[in-house]
Amino acid sequence: MSLTRRGAICGLAAAPLCACDKPDGPVQPWRPRLEWRAPSRQIMLDEAPLEAVKLWDFAGGPAGFTAEGGALSRRPGDGVVLRADTGDAKLRSPGDLAVPGIQANLVAVSLVRLRTAGAWDGALYYVTDRHGESARFMNLPTEAPPPEGADAVLAYDMAAPQMGGRDWMGAVIRQIRWDAEGAAGGEVLVRQIVMARRPLEAPGP
Repeated sequence: MSLTRRGAICGLAAAPLCACDKPDGPVQPWRPRLEWRAPSRQIMLDEAPLEAVKLWDFAGGPAGFTAEGGALSRRPGDGVVLRADTGDAKLRSPGDLAVPGIQANLVAVSLVRLRTAGAWDGALYYVTDRHGESARFMNLPTEAPPPEGADAVLAYDMAAPQMGGRDWMGAVIRQIRWDAEGAAGGEVLVRQIVMARRPLEAPGP
């Protein structure tokens, strides 16, 4: 499923949400400056390392993640390569995370798109005790689709998701799923996925 889902899923806005899922007021967009530092294998936020709550470094392999719609191969010392065999390649974390969402209000993915083959996806889904994977509970990165061959870090502001429900901050996160290339033949190198803490009063654009 590609970024064209932006239009398709907009219809979900009409779906009822419980009062506890609705924001108290307008949410200001946040545009973090994230950068991958290869020598230290760290994702930096405004020149400081992310305050990681849960970090997966794929330099040694899949780290418990599994692939769907494609295949994983290792690039020792660097990361894992996810090759899309269908139009919806994804990585799914282990299902026992038990991370309080309020403690990890930012998810970051360090990657390089090795081969583009069509539409990019980039959606992040999550599972809690209240719900499984659903288009009502997902988010999109703050950045545009990354270009082929360039280092990129995608940021998911879970305190103010662009799409889906808004229960992350009050839930315990059991599992995440990250969707990558949206067309067969695409390949992406994934270096790290980090669930991190950021200040709730982060500066705007």
